[in-house]
Amino acid sequence: RGGTIEQGNVYGGQSRSGNVEYNQVDVLAGTFNNVYVYGGYSGTGSATGNTATISGGTITGKVVGGASNNTATDNKVILAKGAAAANLNNATLYGSTRSNGDSLPTTHDGNTLTVGGEKNITVATVKNFDVYDFQLGDVKNGDTILNLLNDTNLGDATVKVTNAGNVIPTGDITGDRTYLYLMKLADGKTLTFNGTVDVE
Repeated sequence: RGGTIEQGNVYGGQSRSGNVEYNQVDVLAGTFNNVYVYGGYSGTGSATGNTATISGGTITGKVVGGASNNTATDNKVILAKGAAAANLNNATLYGSTRSNGDSLPTTHDGNTLTVGGEKNITVATVKNFDVYDFQLGDVKNGDTILNLLNDTNLGDATVKVTNAGNVIPTGDITGDRTYLYLMKLADGKTLTFNGTVDVE
């Protein structure tokens, strides 16, 4: 909720070898310099169902739903109300990573980035998510939800658009919402995506 953390890790739950399940970290304010924020972290066990929620603060470093060298499943990073006011320009968001690096764990599935009705959020980039869930809420016509400052590879992830109604191709929800930008890249940056889009 406040203060400054310099160079370290913040864990919702952590174990060297045991399973780490259903832990949570909430960042509402404060400054995190060269910090990794983990919903859950296990060295050789599994990381399952952990969550890192961001609704404010300044983060220079990384935000990871769940980390394990072996199995990381159903972990979440949530950009909640207030995230647009956070300074995440130097933060990379990961659904999952290995405990000893930023690559994917041996087994990963269901790791999700959820954007909960907020817009104009800016982050460095996003990586290693299996699902990107955009919950539109009060997002209006022409709005941008997530700005990405660096090259981004979504891989074969699923992009979900929830509460979209008939926004694609035309619609009228919470005012005139006929189009919007789920993700917008900074000038000169590239987006790679080989997955699917699911509109609800």
